[in-house]
Amino acid sequence: MKVAAKLAGETNREYALRTIRDNIISLDIRPGSLIGEQEVADELNISRTPVHEALLELSKSKIVDILPQRGCLVSTIDSALIEEARFIRSTVE
Repeated sequence: MKVAAKLAGETNREYALRTIRDNIISLDIRPGSLIGEQEVADELNISRTPVHEALLELSKSKIVDILPQRGCLVSTIDSALIEEARFIRSTVE
């Protein structure tokens, strides 16, 4: 996982959210990979709570799936969601 510098005024939750999301988007964390809260917290040098909150936020966007007692699984790319997003975007434009 690539770790970027924390921005001025950024909370630990925002930092964790940005870092995890950027790593998933850039495929540094691959779809289907397990993400452990403690491992991410250790890499970012923050406590586990902001990482947990960031992963909850990502699960609301269906970027990760939370697996109780195991960690989080990076969601696989769903072609139906991609087609829906393309349709919405073309409609708006």
